[in-house]
Amino acid sequence: MANGSFEYKEKFDEIDPHCKSNFKRTLKHQDWIDGKSVVQAESNAFDEGFNVRFHDIENDLEALGSDNSQAFACIADIRKKLYAILNEIREEFNDRSFIFTFYPKASRRGGEVTIYPDNPRLNIAILMNGRFLPKKSLDKGRKIVFTVPGDAKGPAKIQLQIEPPNGPYLNSQERLIILD
Repeated sequence: MANGSFEYKEKFDEIDPHCKSNFKRTLKHQDWIDGKSVVQAESNAFDEGFNVRFHDIENDLEALGSDNSQAFACIADIRKKLYAILNEIREEFNDRSFIFTFYPKASRRGGEVTIYPDNPRLNIAILMNGRFLPKKSLDKGRKIVFTVPGDAKGPAKIQLQIEPPNGPYLNSQERLIILD
């Protein structure tokens, strides 16, 4: 995360010029009429003949097969890149964002931090009962207070309280996600 914005390491272009169909049908057939049309193997001034038609069918099938192979190669490439990008997102949330799980207030000494969600420089989301709260739940007048125990080892265990003007909003089992 540089300057507060997330950039992907994996390149994923909107369009890949190699992932397109190159198929152009070559077979053109004029219907024959039973008992009237002369059917022949070789070409002449009036008709292409069976051999040309069947070779056109072969060429069309080869072109479709090639396009089909290219499509599957493109899908495999997309899956590989998408997997890497989704891993980047997961790592960003797990490693670089502040994701806290809260527990009842500890008696250990620590620091208290107050965040005002209407601060335009913060991007805050609250996960409650497995769903993100709507943005309107973080309207003006609310504040988020969390306490970090002073002797916490490893990932910080934090007490969270969201306070609207009339009292606590979330209990201590909720999650606060602050993306910087």
